[in-house]
Amino acid sequence: MNDSHQMGLGSAEIRVFFNEIVYAAPNLIYHYVIVHAYKPPDAFIEAVLRGFLPQTSEYDELINRLGVDYRFISFD
Repeated sequence: MNDSHQMGLGSAEIRVFFNEIVYAAPNLIYHYVIVHAYKPPDAFIEAVLRGFLPQTSEYDELINRLGVDYRFISFD
């Protein structure tokens, strides 16, 4: 993370969509991984690395198919 961006951690969850599965984690997972060397389950890591990126048509199609209600929140 560079100095031009700040993250509000501990106040939200993230969702990762992959192969019709929705994974959820506290947004503090970033802190757990970086500071405490936490290793999430392999399936979650695969979903993060291979899943569709938010705000792409593939991502939108998947969450619409899954019936997920979501909102993007900016910390700017």
